Amino acid sequence: MKRKILLLTVILLISCPPAFPAADSEWEIIPAIHRINELIRVDNDLWGATNSGLFRFDLESGSFEVFTTAHGLSSMQIESMTLDERGNLILGMGNAYVDVFNLETHQCTRLSDFKMNTKIFSIYALHSYDGEVFVGTDIGVSRLVYFEDIGRYLIEGNYVTLGNFPTEITAEAIHVYDGGLWVGTEDGLARGDLSLPYLESPESWTNYTTSSGLSDNDVSALEVFRDTLYIAARNASYGLNRMISLSQGFETINFGASSNIEFLKAHNDTLYLGRFFGVYRIVGDEIQRFGETDAKALCLEFEADGSMWAGTDLTRLSTANTRLGGLKSWNGEAWIIHAVEGALVETVTDVLVQDDGSLWVTGQLDLGYGNGVLCHFDGIHWINLGRQYENYELTNQSVSPDSFFWYRTRQITEDHNGDVWISSDGRGVGWFEFAGDSIQSKGYYTTTTGHLFNIDSYSHYCVVRDLLTDRWGNIWICNSEADMNESGDRPIAVVPTDFIEDPVAYPNWYYLRMKEESGASLQYSAFYVDRIEEDSYGRKWFGGNNNTGDDKGVWVLDDNDTPISDLDDQWTHITGLPSDSITTIVTDRDGIVWVGTPAGVQYFYPDENAQYLAGNRVDLYGLPSGAGVNVIAVDPQNNKWFGTNQGVSILASDNFTWLDTYTDIDGSFPSPLPGGVVQAIAFNPVTGEAYLGTDKGLARLQTPYKQMGSSVTEISIITDSNPFLIGDGSGARLHFDASGLSETTAMKIFTAAGFLVRELTKNEIILGWDGRNLRGELVGSGIYLLLAYDPDGNAEVGKVAVIHR
Repeated sequence: MKRKILLLTVILLISCPPAFPAADSEWEIIPAIHRINELIRVDNDLWGATNSGLFRFDLESGSFEVFTTAHGLSSMQIESMTLDERGNLILGMGNAYVDVFNLETHQCTRLSDFKMNTKIFSIYALHSYDGEVFVGTDIGVSRLVYFEDIGRYLIEGNYVTLGNFPTEITAEAIHVYDGGLWVGTEDGLARGDLSLPYLESPESWTNYTTSSGLSDNDVSALEVFRDTLYIAARNASYGLNRMISLSQGFETINFGASSNIEFLKAHNDTLYLGRFFGVYRIVGDEIQRFGETDAKALCLEFEADGSMWAGTDLTRLSTANTRLGGLKSWNGEAWIIHAVEGALVETVTDVLVQDDGSLWVTGQLDLGYGNGVLCHFDGIHWINLGRQYENYELTNQSVSPDSFFWYRTRQITEDHNGDVWISSDGRGVGWFEFAGDSIQSKGYYTTTTGHLFNIDSYSHYCVVRDLLTDRWGNIWICNSEADMNESGDRPIAVVPTDFIEDPVAYPNWYYLRMKEESGASLQYSAFYVDRIEEDSYGRKWFGGNNNTGDDKGVWVLDDNDTPISDLDDQWTHITGLPSDSITTIVTDRDGIVWVGTPAGVQYFYPDENAQYLAGNRVDLYGLPSGAGVNVIAVDPQNNKWFGTNQGVSILASDNFTWLDTYTDIDGSFPSPLPGGVVQAIAFNPVTGEAYLGTDKGLARLQTPYKQMGSSVTEISIITDSNPFLIGDGSGARLHFDASGLSETTAMKIFTAAGFLVRELTKNEIILGWDGRNLRGELVGSGIYLLLAYDPDGNAEVGKVAVIHR
């Protein structure tokens, strides 16, 4: 968990006026582009469908513009793309929406029909032909027809039985050729006769398989070259096939190995292939590669002058050799990468905002194997530190050959010098600083260094799932699943401040065992330490992900401010939580401790006596974004943010009012989040920015939740709230910029003639004025005066125009 260093024993209780994000919110998705699935050139613009949104690359200036869920896309992951005859890009999304992106207005509309079908999970292929669009899904092919009178596409045909192939087979490639609709599947190739009126009938389709001459049934790509249909069979050693005739079937092209073909592209009398190791072309009876071994090529496009651009995927060639994916141009001798700067991380596990506004982000790239990353943003540039990338040509990047990044990075904590400690799923803990313009390692601590312990039966595999900087500056490390024989049943490591100052002069760490309430040692095999938090009394709260039996729940440690010794430790055991798995623990600004689980949330009112904590708890019901809580974070105004498996919900500081929710839990409309699984949340208290880490990338939300000042200096109304529009059933509220108010602010509202309309209590200021007077009635239209004041005699006057509709 993140924790700033407090050198006081008293926790400051802050109750600050929040406002609704809808009143003044702005989303930005930080791109993490490493895979480009499709490229289309329109005039001097190159459009790319990626794992992290849609980009426009200006071929003249070399600049990028990225469109994401913040711009209305229904998903960050775009699997397929085609250009229709109306100047729209048709986008096949990874969450089964089909988006229609207008190239002139940059406005996006969507078709939700596929998303609402429970059998469809993604859009795999799109093909535009004669004003219509054919869509490949998990259950076959659909035909979209554009209706001018309503200005939108509608589904006019669903083809789920493609001849003799199994019903509802996935359509991976689509092409129209010689009067036929050709569909590539994992069982072979199907041709629908477009001259027939009813393609829904299996009799309208003809099937081609290995018995028809194909080298393999798993068809990955289709292309027409020199008036002949070419087929790529993914798993065959010789994967390139071409059609002889409808009656004679196909033949395999046997010159040169051509396995793992991702795309086929015909251009200027040349056929190009995309494979695992780069871009190839057919020259005579040979297959030639462009340049040296490179990242997997997924698509290809050409400029008017013949210049070649490739879309590639980040590719692991060997244990210590990963080629960077993205947009690449061919200069005649080698591929040159053109990168969109951003946080090169998809599954975000943690975010830390430092006092100067810089960011640290942990997580991994989703490549099907361990690929941990550490990202830093200094306000201008992103730096990404990860596994060794050979020929890594990006500017403002760092690399590390150390095996620390062969595993997912987990949590971040900041020490008292402003450096960060990072936990890992397999390599213990790393200590880093940002120096100059790069991330520098200060040390790695794991089983091999003698500082931490491996899990049982797995030598050198050291798991740390959480860590914390306490109020004295010591760092606590949860050595999850540590081998009890190796660790001596001491799964909690404490790094003292002396070590942080001078590791050579003060090399020792300290290790603590967990104990029963009676003082007897708790066998660690019965409780894995995965989560840690410090409450307002300095006690440490521990939870585990999958603990069961008598030792499940939460354990609370009072170390009596002697973390280097466990002789005076007092432990309290709390059970009866919504789930045995504890996913997050956090202390809010009122000292309340919130515990999140996959089945809901409980919160505990502070008490000096830990024995009374279990009796002072409350269950939180009805989370709008679902009960599966991954993270709870407290913003500068003491609102609680709940990141779940289906989005994020914001609870006001009164612990009763839900302020906002971002989720697509009902399935009818996507949220602006890059991914639905929210696993990390952090705040910039000066700017009000909220950073949300998801399973599909990092988002920034501009909110009015800023840190308040020490006195009243001004009344600044959130821009969208003036004039203040009210009416029956509108639910509107007037919100204020918190930076001009203090924690003790009170407010009175008057008419222009000086008559008192309403006095707002602290909680009412926090929630915002609802436009009602002392009798609970909506006020009439007019100009109203606002008087904000504090006990120190500071006061400011403002005014607002109210329109009662």
